[in-house]
Amino acid sequence: MTTAQPTIIHIVDVIEGPICVDAQDGEKVFEAIKYHLKNHENVILSFEGVEFVISAFLNVAIGKLYGDFTEESIKENFRVEHMKQEDVIKLERAIKNGKAFYKNPEAITRIFLESVDEV
Repeated sequence: MTTAQPTIIHIVDVIEGPICVDAQDGEKVFEAIKYHLKNHENVILSFEGVEFVISAFLNVAIGKLYGDFTEESIKENFRVEHMKQEDVIKLERAIKNGKAFYKNPEAITRIFLESVDEV
């Protein structure tokens, strides 16, 4: 049995640059990943050429996947490559936050709104 080659998504091509700070750019990356995962394809997200990335970008691009796919499906069909070591911590946090949020989005939103009201 042969398996298809994974689809490689190059972030710098999707967002047309090496700086990953815009949530709208994160949404473009999320939609690209989502398209392939929905078609049951293996996906590699390449950070090759990325110079700078912030957590907000990763929350949208990757954390949001946990709202549409199971953790098992993501583990089996998605991975990242060429990410700078200092950005791996941001990625781990985005994954943790995505899992927590999509497990119970109403409760998390309520807690957030309550904390904003207290300020």
